[in-house]
Amino acid sequence: MSKIELNNPIKVFGKDTKELELKEPTGEHFETIGVPLKFNADGSFDIDGKKMIQMIESLADLPTGTMKQVPFKEVLHISTQIMDFFV
Repeated sequence: MSKIELNNPIKVFGKDTKELELKEPTGEHFETIGVPLKFNADGSFDIDGKKMIQMIESLADLPTGTMKQVPFKEVLHISTQIMDFFV
């Protein structure tokens, strides 16, 4: 499990939360969400934003739509923290 400190608190189940605990993805995540990265022929990859948001919300046990509160820059930061699971 990985803990990520947020720059600004978000509302989760009506309470302010400043830290996310992300569990490791399982086969179920792979089956339901897929890989949140698109791998290119040249070895680079692109983030699939919709899948990444779904993956973060699922790994952190957040209600669907919670990540809409989080600034874009912070979403990218969280994404980089979990990329090791997929690369």
